[in-house]
Amino acid sequence: MAWSAQRHCVRLDELLEPLVVRRGRQRPRHRSHAIPDVAQPHVACDPKDVRPDPVGVDATTMNLFARATGRRSDDRSALPQWQRECVTRLVADVREALKSTGRAIPLSVAVFADVQVAREKVRQDWPEWCRRGLVDAVVPMNYTDDDALFAVRSRNCVAAAGRVPVVMAVGVYKCRDAVQVRGQIDAALTAGAAGVGMFNWRSLFGSTPEVPADRQRDLVSGVETWLRGRGAARRAAHRHFPQTGLARWRFIGPGG
Repeated sequence: MAWSAQRHCVRLDELLEPLVVRRGRQRPRHRSHAIPDVAQPHVACDPKDVRPDPVGVDATTMNLFARATGRRSDDRSALPQWQRECVTRLVADVREALKSTGRAIPLSVAVFADVQVAREKVRQDWPEWCRRGLVDAVVPMNYTDDDALFAVRSRNCVAAAGRVPVVMAVGVYKCRDAVQVRGQIDAALTAGAAGVGMFNWRSLFGSTPEVPADRQRDLVSGVETWLRGRGAARRAAHRHFPQTGLARWRFIGPGG
């Protein structure tokens, strides 16, 4: 989680690299790209990057699959479940690596908001991670301008997470206006989310062709109006990010 990494000064690449090396992968040459390709599929990735072709069917992956399962390298029938197990083991290893520091460092994961797509397309069996207590929070990337779909995904995510807190990531860059931003925040909390996050910083305070300047100002006003109307949320924002002030609250999370 970006927040925990910054707050506790933990470099996740330093935690992940030994796990990758321990599994027989070659140590990366450049520290700036310490974990360029942990595994396919990734623990978290941008929904826009999902491709229609099968995940992780390159020769290296298939050879690893054959050695691990005893199946032929061209036998894909058990491949999806094996990949899900690989990703789950990686999450479990990260959890153990964090525990080994002797510090109470929370672990969250950015996940696909459609539970079925997460499991079948990118091999994120994140409800299982929640059931096993491997993560402290999940951040579903619920990016859509369809409010009905947003609400359905929100309810499904909260149900799938069980007792694990859900911080719903709102794709503010997809919202039409301030009204829709406020509506999606309310929908997430109504569904039982423990909190919300805005994706992404550039869409609100930076520069991006997806969000023209006039629409950007409207989207920012939507979030700030929502915060002003809810004292507890406003106090929480100032408590966590006192240096920023309401007009420039920070978003720390996937792609933020």
